[in-house]
Amino acid sequence: VQTAQRETSAARTQQAPAQMADTEDATVTDEPAPAPAAAPTPPPPPEGSPGAFLAAGCQAFADGDSRAARDLFTKGLAHPDADAEVAFTCVANRAACALALEEHVNCEVDCRKALETAASAKLLARCALACTRQGG
Repeated sequence: VQTAQRETSAARTQQAPAQMADTEDATVTDEPAPAPAAAPTPPPPPEGSPGAFLAAGCQAFADGDSRAARDLFTKGLAHPDADAEVAFTCVANRAACALALEEHVNCEVDCRKALETAASAKLLARCALACTRQGG
């Protein structure tokens, strides 16, 4: 039994250098592996464009400034270069601002305007909430 163990041990010793040879070139460091390359972010919209007003309005709303956000969405909506998608998003987001500001009639008007373009459960819920808070 001891002879068999010695032979097995000797076989392992002979295999070990071959297994280690594959890893000898590997460098071990304390530094973390580099992060995978992220997808490139699109450039921001040009200043003063409808997209810039939309982005700024979203940021203002996220920062808790519903009044400034509402004004920025209004500027984006009124911009002559606003396409249908930007206009829809500005109206829908302006409705959220109106609801946050407790301007329930304005919220309902904007929700109904946006719903003419596209149906959205969020817009329907927002509109229903605004109507309920008006007492109607």
